[in-house]
Amino acid sequence: MITVLEYDVLCIVNTIPYLKRRKKTKSEKIAMGILRNKERLMNRFPTSGWKKEQNFNNRVIDFPSSRGYTLGTGRNKRYGVTHMAQIQLKEQISFLRRQKGLTQEALAQQLGVTNQTVSKWESGQCCPDIQLLPALADLFGVSVDELMGHTPAGSLESLCLGLKSYFTNLPEGQSFEDAYRLAAQLHEIVMADGYKKRLPWSEKNYAEENMTRWGLSSCSEAPGNTLRSGNVLLFTRNDAYQSPKAAELRAIQAALKMLSDRKALKVFFALQDLTVRDPDLYVTADGIAAKAKLDIGETEEILSDLPVTVLEDGVTEKYRIEGSAAWLADVLRLVRL
Repeated sequence: MITVLEYDVLCIVNTIPYLKRRKKTKSEKIAMGILRNKERLMNRFPTSGWKKEQNFNNRVIDFPSSRGYTLGTGRNKRYGVTHMAQIQLKEQISFLRRQKGLTQEALAQQLGVTNQTVSKWESGQCCPDIQLLPALADLFGVSVDELMGHTPAGSLESLCLGLKSYFTNLPEGQSFEDAYRLAAQLHEIVMADGYKKRLPWSEKNYAEENMTRWGLSSCSEAPGNTLRSGNVLLFTRNDAYQSPKAAELRAIQAALKMLSDRKALKVFFALQDLTVRDPDLYVTADGIAAKAKLDIGETEEILSDLPVTVLEDGVTEKYRIEGSAAWLADVLRLVRL
């Protein structure tokens, strides 16, 4: 459970500059006594939240779940949990509001606060008054702990069941988009070791993030590997790795030989470019040759060796990459890394 002192400290940590403007409560005075040296903190940390992996005088705030704040020492402890608790609260309010189909104005009216107040909650500038938490939780149909992001200790089974329920209720054709966003979130989780380490980019809200092309990020650990590059998200598990057998090696060799020719690659990627955005589109050899800037004879000869599906339309043959190889163009781009 989250205690009043924990919640007040959470608010204070993220709103230190605002405390000068009003009389402090007893809980706030206790918390400020724990924090100490607040002038240095105000100059060092932004009001939107504490940066992770920062120490001052070898003293750090440690926030174990279900207990109050304690002081610790050592270079390896982090502020990450305090910062993440604030992120969880603002993201929970924003997510649950949108899930209920409420605007910020509608939520403000139901709680008897201003639109600007709700906006500040969701941007992390301040926290809701503790007396509003039960009303917020009731409005969203969750517990106060769930509202704060402190759900009962992690049951992977319940998470998987929740995801299954979520995707079951999605409109047809929406599953892939949301699954891809979840994969990007999982990649970020692994990169940050469960948000215990610093990320080389700002943490993102993948429910709303514009999923544009990505550069390159990868992580290799004992359990496995994850990589994100361009539009590819990849996870591998080391304990499930199996050495290829002789038949697999021959198949790999044949595939590499087929695609090792530069002209074959030009035809393959030309066909992918022409059809990738329309799953029902087939194109003629003439169109592929024009895209690849090759003559029609060479193109037709190369197409006979590529993994393609042929659609006969009268006297004309049309092509697209067969479904079982539709992923190949994206994976081939990783070979250059």
